[in-house]
Amino acid sequence: RYGFWFDLRPHPEGPSATTSYCPTGVKLGEFNNNEAHSVGRYALRVFHEHVPRTYPCQSNTDYDNNPHIQAVYQNFIGWKNRRDTVIGERLGAVKFLNIKSADNHRAGIEISDGNHGPIGSLVVENALIVGLSANAGDEAEYSDKAVRGLITPKVDYFYANDIKFYNFEGNMVAVETCSHCEHGAATDSGGRTAYFHGVSYNNVEKKIRYNIPERAILYDDDGSLTGKSPNGVATFYYPHLEDPACDLDEEVYDGIVCDNTV
Repeated sequence: RYGFWFDLRPHPEGPSATTSYCPTGVKLGEFNNNEAHSVGRYALRVFHEHVPRTYPCQSNTDYDNNPHIQAVYQNFIGWKNRRDTVIGERLGAVKFLNIKSADNHRAGIEISDGNHGPIGSLVVENALIVGLSANAGDEAEYSDKAVRGLITPKVDYFYANDIKFYNFEGNMVAVETCSHCEHGAATDSGGRTAYFHGVSYNNVEKKIRYNIPERAILYDDDGSLTGKSPNGVATFYYPHLEDPACDLDEEVYDGIVCDNTV
């Protein structure tokens, strides 16, 4: 069901049980140049939590006295998985670098939860995500899946830098917001902001889709996400948000895109 599963626990269990060691806070040694494909769920899953810091068993909010240590999961390739190439759950200072993904049934990269490290430390950088390649096989396997390229978390301060999207047609979409917020147990009220820089599209019909509760804000640092001016925003359409600086485009952007005067 999984290619690589980082099932980090608060403390060791079984014969080695102790509360003096805290795996969820331990720094990552190295995860580099791996690949997984054709698994039942996720090619790489970081679950339940990874908030790496200097003193793993001490507070993860005291950044001055317990500095966070950036973890980098890098150079990973995943394809033809029943769910995602990468999913991260409760993350701190974690970067997914140089990820290549193709032909997954749910998503390329999905960040479910985060914001447990310093601002700017939860990052997906230099990713190539293909919705449907020429090697996918039976296209009917994907036609009803609403495949996503990148799914943003249900928290603020997620950064996506230099992301390339290829071949998202029909009901596929490059970016979807608010990971798992459609679930009945979800409690997030939305309004979360994610930041984008260096986005490129090739053969992408729908670029954004807002998941429930349809309130996310996507900050377009350089104009590459929406084609508007740098420092613009995209968000779901509500009548009270109408403004001369915003264009309504529900077909491609599932809402409005606004320039930097808003």
